[in-house]
Amino acid sequence: MPHPTSEITDIQLAQLKKALLALYGNKLQTRNDCELLSEAIADKTGKLLSANTLRRVLGIIPTSSKPTLTTLDILSAYLGYKNYYEYHARMDPSAYSSSLSQKAVNDLYSNLGDSPAFYTSLGWAVQLAFRENNIDFLASLFTIEAFNRNTTTYTSLNFGKLLYNFGRDMQSHPALFDKLIKQYATNPVAQNLYFEFFVDYDLLPLRHHKAIVEYMQVKDTEEAQLFSYCLLFLRSFFICDRAGCESWIEKINATSNNGSIHPFPLGRKMACNLLFQHFFLGSIRPSYIEDVFFTEKSIPRSGDMNRNVPIFQMHLAEVLYWCRRYDEALQLINIALEDYRNSNSLAFNTFEKLKLYKAACLVKINANEIALSTLKMVNVENFDLNERNFNTMQFNFVAAEVYKYIDVARYLSFKRSAKLTASTHNFKVFESLYN
Repeated sequence: MPHPTSEITDIQLAQLKKALLALYGNKLQTRNDCELLSEAIADKTGKLLSANTLRRVLGIIPTSSKPTLTTLDILSAYLGYKNYYEYHARMDPSAYSSSLSQKAVNDLYSNLGDSPAFYTSLGWAVQLAFRENNIDFLASLFTIEAFNRNTTTYTSLNFGKLLYNFGRDMQSHPALFDKLIKQYATNPVAQNLYFEFFVDYDLLPLRHHKAIVEYMQVKDTEEAQLFSYCLLFLRSFFICDRAGCESWIEKINATSNNGSIHPFPLGRKMACNLLFQHFFLGSIRPSYIEDVFFTEKSIPRSGDMNRNVPIFQMHLAEVLYWCRRYDEALQLINIALEDYRNSNSLAFNTFEKLKLYKAACLVKINANEIALSTLKMVNVENFDLNERNFNTMQFNFVAAEVYKYIDVARYLSFKRSAKLTASTHNFKVFESLYN
């Protein structure tokens, strides 16, 4: 991983100049030539490089210094890349991969800090490490300085995007996934930023449950254990494993409801109980519905660690819909949409799901026109990467219900797509639930 300026070689600069000449298509020899190139760069990138800077880069006027990282980023953007590190990685991926190290990333962080340029560069480094099977670099990823600063939170856009893309790379590299989860499970930073942040619904039935098992064997706090039990219950529910559900619900209900439990795992606990009572005991106890709404009133509407996001309400509304308790689901959804209007602006996924299940419930109570208008407000592109297939499957099932008596062709298309996802991802319960 090259240093921002001092380790950029003359050969690399010559390659960059050649690429600039090829793209620009005209000679670059005079000051006027460089002024025209400066205008072309500004038109394409919105960034300004002076004619004198370009003359130094191109060797038209002598200089003893190397171009700054800012200059290289602008030139790379003109060539069609996000930044210089992406350009460099594309030009010589093997050399770039071999230079990836914890020290190189820490040096880059010291130079760039918590900037978009740093996280973009690190994102490309991580993607390259996956492509090149660079397990040494990936194993050390959660020990880098940027991940160990108290100021770093996954609610920042650049950092959150990096984590989601990392999780997606873990999804698409099963051999590396199997090797890395054992090492990550022992790292407290990885426990937080991977296992707890990237809850992989898409691959929970097929593979991600193995990561949860590794995590819960190491992190033995009551909250971590409850979080794990609930996900493993959901996995059993998704694949129609009644014995597994019975085993995990027993463990779930052995945990206490003390005030230190975060609202998210608490919501998962109550959601798992609703599913178990409806699907395996025949009905939900009225007193448990009362407990849900009593507990909901005590859930904070603000605070750190995403306490200002209505995920407690979303988990419960989702399963109440699956349990055909449409009125109660709508009640929770409306509470969430009203009470959390000023919530974390990055919590797109949660609010898209709330709108989706609102549309789903409305069509079930025959409010079809409102259901259709609500469904049209759902932007599937805002579904998080760790559950995009799962949520898109739910969207397609709901859309099929909405269009059932409006447009038969669209109804059949949505239903086909949903059932295909359910089949390929082993979501057996939804193949029958939405049949």
